[in-house]
Amino acid sequence: MAYNEVGPSRPSTTAGPIIIQDQSLVHAGGVIRIIAYVSGQPSPDVTWSRDGAALPPEAKVETTAISSSLVIKPCTRKHLGVYTLTAKNAGGEKTKKITVEVLGNTLFSLKWNYFRDKIIIRVGESCLLQGRYTGKPPPSITWYRDDKELKADKHIMFKNTLTTMSLGLMKAEREHSGRYVVIVENSTGSRKGVCNITNQLHLFFFLYFKFFEQHIL
Repeated sequence: MAYNEVGPSRPSTTAGPIIIQDQSLVHAGGVIRIIAYVSGQPSPDVTWSRDGAALPPEAKVETTAISSSLVIKPCTRKHLGVYTLTAKNAGGEKTKKITVEVLGNTLFSLKWNYFRDKIIIRVGESCLLQGRYTGKPPPSITWYRDDKELKADKHIMFKNTLTTMSLGLMKAEREHSGRYVVIVENSTGSRKGVCNITNQLHLFFFLYFKFFEQHIL
C-alpha cells in the first residue's frame, strides 16, 4: 500500500521501456549475446522466444535486477532467426524483436611465399619465413621453435600485416636450429606451417664428431 496527500492508495503499475539492440551479426563459432534492459513497477516477468517458438536448447538466459541476457555459445547457422523478448506485469505487456544473423564458417587460407619444408643456413646467415593469409574474423599468429613459443629478440623478428606474416631469423647461431611452426587461428579453425631450419656448421660438427667417435672406439 502506498500513501499520498489524500490517504492510502494502491501502487501504480507500469510497464517500462525495453532497451535492446535491433540486430546482431556474428560468425559461426562465436557468441550470440543479446542484452536487454527492462524496467517496470512491479518488476516485469521476462520471457524469450525465437521465431514464435521456444529457444534453442543451447540458449542460456541470465537475469539481473535491471536486465535480461540471452547467450548462445558457440553458435552455428541453425541459431539465426528473429528473437523476441516479452516483458509483462500488471501494468501491461511490451515486446521487442531482434534479428540475429549467423555468418557461415570462413576458414582462412594460407599461401607460403618463402616457407619451405627445410632450410639449411650457416652460422651468421639470415633467412626469412613468410606467408600470406585471409580470414574472418582476423586470426591470431603464433610462432614456435621445437614446441616453445618464440618471442622477438635480436635474432628473431616478426612482421605482420592484414594479409601477410613473416619471421626473420637474423645472424643465426647454433641454437637456432630446430623445427619452426607457425599457427594461424581464429574461431572457425586453424592452419599450420612447418619448416625445419638446420644450422650448417652445427650439422658438420655433429657429423665430424660421429666420424671421429666411430674411428677411435
